Amino acid sequence: MNSIQNPAYRASLEARFAVAARHSRMVRILRVAVPGAVLLALASIIGVSIFNPFRILMPKLPLDMSNLVVHVDNGDGVYNAADDTATAITGLGSGVSRVVFVTGDVPIAALNNQDAPVRLTATAIDPGTGVAWAPDAGADNPATVQIVVANAARNADDTFHVQTATLGVTKSSSVITDNLVPPSPNPKAIPGATVEYVITITNSGSQAATLQSISDPVPAATTFLAGNYPGSMDVSISVNGGGATYCVAEAGGTDTNADGCVRTGATLTVGAPAITTVAAGSNVAVRFRVTIN
Repeated sequence: MNSIQNPAYRASLEARFAVAARHSRMVRILRVAVPGAVLLALASIIGVSIFNPFRILMPKLPLDMSNLVVHVDNGDGVYNAADDTATAITGLGSGVSRVVFVTGDVPIAALNNQDAPVRLTATAIDPGTGVAWAPDAGADNPATVQIVVANAARNADDTFHVQTATLGVTKSSSVITDNLVPPSPNPKAIPGATVEYVITITNSGSQAATLQSISDPVPAATTFLAGNYPGSMDVSISVNGGGATYCVAEAGGTDTNADGCVRTGATLTVGAPAITTVAAGSNVAVRFRVTIN
């Protein structure tokens, strides 16, 4: 019997996996199929057969995954560490296939768009002895059961691809008006002047970043200026310099209108739904104004 077909990656699940943190787990998905009811020695793959096939030929690979582990899918086709805990397939009927997940740790120094080639080897073993099936080298004997193995092991190669969100933050200020009568054409940062602060979050990576919130203390010797944007709004938010949206930053630490903006003491916080993500290659600018005491 043939022991195993070449494992193939599911075409519908070939999407690259995003890595938000520089040190995290990545997952690849393989489908293993055999024409006969044999045992796949996935337990041996964990310690021996998952490796970077180019490590020996190219010792200075830019990215080399570590802690590679195989997990057998529980049947839902989605990797979940809590329930995909099996490491061996203990029987596979003719024409039946199973999905396994390969996870690995991304090096802390990994860079955006780096690749790490990895190989999975699936081996068909004799469940009675725990060793790989071996063909009977003797002559054909109709009086006994003889094993014929075309391929006891096959490999599948693929690549972990690192995609990260790389965030940068800048803060700038400008004097909007000195509030003199008449106002100066070139206003200065004098007591009573209105100053606008701009916090810009830039994502130079290739993956969108999910933001929980942005917090910034209102500078000392200033007073937060409420209602200074269109619609008597307190904070302006724009993406890539486009049209602005606005929110009200209530004092007292409670976001009563649930727009994502609030002030707690002297700290301004902007979160969802006012701002939720920063797309790859884009920036989000948050503006607020103060009066100099």
